[in-house]
Formats: sequence, C-alpha cells, structure tokens
Amino acid sequence: MCVSPPYSPFIHRYTDFQKEILQEKSETATKAWGSLNFFLKERMSPYLWQSQRTLERGGSAAYEELWNVFQPNDDVVVVDTLG
Repeated sequence: MCVSPPYSPFIHRYTDFQKEILQEKSETATKAWGSLNFFLKERMSPYLWQSQRTLERGGSAAYEELWNVFQPNDDVVVVDTLG
C-alpha cells in the first residue's frame, strides 16, 4: 500500500472504514485495516484525532480546523457580509 500526504481523505472516512471492516469479517480485510489504522495513527497528531471526534459529535471547530469540517473536493461558498 502506498499512501502519501495529504491524509485528510482518510481522516474524513475513518469511521466509514471502521464500519465496513466490522461487516467484512475476512482475515484479509482485518489485516488491511490494521495496517491502515497503524499507519494513520502513527502519522497523525492526537490533537487531529480529537478534533475529528469532536466534529463527529456535533462540536465546533477553530479556524485552523476548517479543513476538517469539509471533505476533500467539497465546494465552499463564503459570503462577505462586512465588505
């Protein structure tokens, strides 16, 4: 498996990966998930994981975490009401 930065698509779909693996129940899928899980946890800061979990629970995000709110390739429209 070759994975390179940015890892945000994996972070956004982490919960989906977990659900699929639990349904799959094959040894190959379990090993693949274990490898991917180890790879991601090793490279991501604990703050990033906590930030993602907070958002999943309906929490808020700081400005620096906005990339975590929207999935990769989402269209975002900003309206400037001040200017």
